[in-house]
Amino acid sequence: MNLYPYQTALVDEAREAYRDGKRSVLLVAPTGSGKGTMGAAIAKMSIDRGKRVLWIAHRRELILDTASRIPIPTRVLLGDESEGAASVATVASIQTLSVRDDWPEADLVVWDEAHHCAARTYREVSERYPRAHHLGLTATPERADGKPLGGAFEALVSGPQIPDLIADDRLVPVETWAPPTDMEGRLAMTPADAVARYAPDGGAIIYAKNRRHARKIADETPGCHYVDGDTPKDERDWILAAFENGTIPTIANVNILTEGWDCPSARVCIIARGVSHPSTYLQMVGRVLRTHPGKTHATLVDLGGVVHRHGLPDEYRVWNLRGKGIRLRGVKALPPVRQCPACGAAFRSAAVCPRCGYQFAPPELPKVSKAELHRVDVAKAWENVTVPQGSSRAHTFYRDMLMVAKRKGYKPGWAKGMLYREFGRWCP
Repeated sequence: MNLYPYQTALVDEAREAYRDGKRSVLLVAPTGSGKGTMGAAIAKMSIDRGKRVLWIAHRRELILDTASRIPIPTRVLLGDESEGAASVATVASIQTLSVRDDWPEADLVVWDEAHHCAARTYREVSERYPRAHHLGLTATPERADGKPLGGAFEALVSGPQIPDLIADDRLVPVETWAPPTDMEGRLAMTPADAVARYAPDGGAIIYAKNRRHARKIADETPGCHYVDGDTPKDERDWILAAFENGTIPTIANVNILTEGWDCPSARVCIIARGVSHPSTYLQMVGRVLRTHPGKTHATLVDLGGVVHRHGLPDEYRVWNLRGKGIRLRGVKALPPVRQCPACGAAFRSAAVCPRCGYQFAPPELPKVSKAELHRVDVAKAWENVTVPQGSSRAHTFYRDMLMVAKRKGYKPGWAKGMLYREFGRWCP
């Protein structure tokens, strides 16, 4: 296999971890970096040494794509579509494996979309192969519930990140449009209006909150089709193929096109829902970052202000197997995300909008109004304090806070502030 230099380096790093005694290694690289190709290269090296390989995925599209990558006859275990005789290479769905009595033998188990590996079904499958080496492939080493993957893998190897691959022309640059603040569950505009403004030429994927929301979007957006987990396979295949060739301009979906689906011609990601974890956010945006003839850039339209929580998609991040799985690199030093009032683009704070050149007014200097300064005497502030004698919880809490304030040398106003924070009102 012909690998790019960064792919060769990652493959070598993973193999070095095995040589150091690790039995389970997680390989982290962005969507579009060729994780499937790197996994297939490691699988081929194992097969060339007489080892048996089991490749596990959870989506039909991933399974069929992987079976085509492995350069030997490969057995496919995929529900009613299973085919092929026993082989040194097997590609299987996690759902099919979990209900089978006969399991293919394996010396290397490859877990595609490995951020699912901590789920109960995956743990049960993993326990079937305690002596095998395990290789995880993911762009986001964190479960959907925010938990890291340290329970499933012993070592993590990571390669270039999204900004590196953009600089190397392996991914396209991304323009981000977002409201000035986190909308906290609200949307800055309707998805139909967002399509009309940011995706008039098609190629838009809309991520909806739920099925009812997705159907409403499809009804209100010209040319938009809708898919979810209950869409019949033939219909879903037709919709995705029509979207890829441009016949269908827009797709609204619920948890179907978040991962495991590649369509390089997709160019606009519209997030019309809340996103709790950065893993889901990065998976969504990753769908539109692949290169394609005539595609100069991708567009993220963040209708709910997710960027204020998870950062811009093309920023550096730190990956971990323990603690917080994904976090922005140098987050304490990063300025906040701001929105240009002229064009609406979102970016890290700067004096000039990087997209339209709008110049922000310099910060105002403090005004000076002459006044006498007086020494603040905390003891004097307590002279006229009246302690309320009521018996309600608020009265009791306020009395306790007054005692704490006096003991610590705070002003009595501190106790009032604590009362308001606890009960949302002042004491009578």
